[in-house]
Amino acid sequence: MLHIRKSGRGDQRPARQRYASVTPLLTAGLLIDLRQQILPFAIPGSDRSEYLERAFESSWENALKRTTKKKDDNVNFFALPVSQSWTADSGRPALVFNTTIVETGEPLVISRLAVSRVEKDAWRLHNFDDVSPAAGPSVSVAAGLSARFPFVTPGARLQNELFRSNGLPATLHLVDGGYFDASGIVASRELVGEIVSTVNTDERFKEFRDKFYIHNIIIAHGLAYEEVGGLLRIARF
Repeated sequence: MLHIRKSGRGDQRPARQRYASVTPLLTAGLLIDLRQQILPFAIPGSDRSEYLERAFESSWENALKRTTKKKDDNVNFFALPVSQSWTADSGRPALVFNTTIVETGEPLVISRLAVSRVEKDAWRLHNFDDVSPAAGPSVSVAAGLSARFPFVTPGARLQNELFRSNGLPATLHLVDGGYFDASGIVASRELVGEIVSTVNTDERFKEFRDKFYIHNIIIAHGLAYEEVGGLLRIARF
């Protein structure tokens, strides 16, 4: 879920704003999703996670109405497909959403960036587009998928369109990415590795090889960790 850090005086927003994303989730879980647990057939629209995803979009829309002055900026970021959520000149961060494949325990990332499938001795890092390229999830759906946790939101079911080539089961279930990597370090390291590899091998970037430096910073528990040459530098804030 989205987390807005409280100030020293506490969260001053009205309760209806603070719980704007949680209320639809609880309502759907108690009144709508409960029917699906009883009835032996599928009911369209009974997944409580969908209500959480819509709440993300609705909250962003309400924030835009209060803060946006330019009409061109009035874009609901959470409603955008992940494939359209970032460009080099958009001024937005390029997001990488981590999920975990239940059937294998391996990580799967959803991102506008091209994170290739990485194979290790015991696991592989998969890209959503290598599993279901036609799905095209929105940012709200990707955020929900990366935070699906039992009893709060159910695991997501995904048809593996390319199961004959990627070695995964034909039907997958996705849950919170924290089951495999709670910090996001794995995906960030692989992404950094791909950037460095591209710059060092693609002649188009030859002139930039000595002019860029990547800072991999992890913020957790009141500390900032910066990875430098395989070592971590720690700073308090």
